[in-house]
Amino acid sequence: MDRLDAAILRAMLRTGEWSPVGIDPRLSPAEIADRIGSSAATVRRRLTEWRRDGFCREVVPVANPGLFGLRAHFQMLSLEDRCHCAEFEQEMGLLEGPTLGFRFGTVYAVLSVYPEAEGVERDQSRLERIRYVQRLIPPTEIALPAPDRPFRAADLRHYRRLRADPPGPATAVASRLGDSSRAGHRRLAAWVERNQVFFLPSLDFSRARGTVAWLGALLRPGVDREWFVEQMSEEYPDRIPVIELSPLQRVTPDLGDAPPFESVQFLLPAQTAHHAEREFARLGEMPGVARSILNFPTRSFALRTSFDEHLGVGEEALAPEPRPAAPEVAPAVWGIPFPAGNLAARLTSGTGTSGLGRGTGPVRGGVRAG
Repeated sequence: MDRLDAAILRAMLRTGEWSPVGIDPRLSPAEIADRIGSSAATVRRRLTEWRRDGFCREVVPVANPGLFGLRAHFQMLSLEDRCHCAEFEQEMGLLEGPTLGFRFGTVYAVLSVYPEAEGVERDQSRLERIRYVQRLIPPTEIALPAPDRPFRAADLRHYRRLRADPPGPATAVASRLGDSSRAGHRRLAAWVERNQVFFLPSLDFSRARGTVAWLGALLRPGVDREWFVEQMSEEYPDRIPVIELSPLQRVTPDLGDAPPFESVQFLLPAQTAHHAEREFARLGEMPGVARSILNFPTRSFALRTSFDEHLGVGEEALAPEPRPAAPEVAPAVWGIPFPAGNLAARLTSGTGTSGLGRGTGPVRGGVRAG
């Protein structure tokens, strides 16, 4: 990942930081270019390269769990060796809750959703029985942005099609779903603005330009986090901030039962692993830092099976559709008519579902990723 990649990705993110709410799919290359001070042609060319090189082949829509009365949990775990990753990914597909995830070699950060606490317990019991799971940190319930209004029947129908269908030409979507292109664009805008649907890019960092480093800093007691973030803005202008879903020290076992630390995490484009090591050392020497952590991300991913089983939850309470439902048609295209040239249309022209790749490089700060 180079500086241009980082700038584009940061501009795409809805909150300006890596988080479960994902990107804004309405952005066009021209709008991204305005945000980062580049040209539309440059951004368009780089987005095309992302898809061609496999860095970002698709953007996966994920309905806000709150629409269906589901609770979100965040968990980290590690495996004994990379050779178990493929088998574990199959096991994860059999669990009830896993929906989104990030992989660092043999370390997984997973966001799961459940309708009741019993589902969490069942998944934990299954994970504990997997012999090659080396370390299993208990899940933490997290709060995602609440949807401003519930799904209507048409929203659910469109979303189901969007999740189930392979990528295809956006021009055919409107007629198949009974929507005009303008109405479809309005629906997409409403989903984003009302926090009803999150759009998550599936990124393969092993196919990025150069090296991508995940850096974290545990702050000393009494250090003001906002002040430190301002210092970070000056020291690391190319960074992509990462939202903290769980205390960073939970993945540094040598800290034991120390009181919680404030922390700051971010993605950083680096030319080489050696460059990332230098940035890791420099971060550890910054005023107020008790511990710095370096990791090398492998892939972000979204699972297409577990969450979809919950789509019927609460369906009876959906508002009735004011017009007759669209006739059933064979699934062929994405369920939202993206305007010509917009970001989501460009990033969803690949085929197939996202997978998990191989990890590279060492991990520092007490976190071992194989």
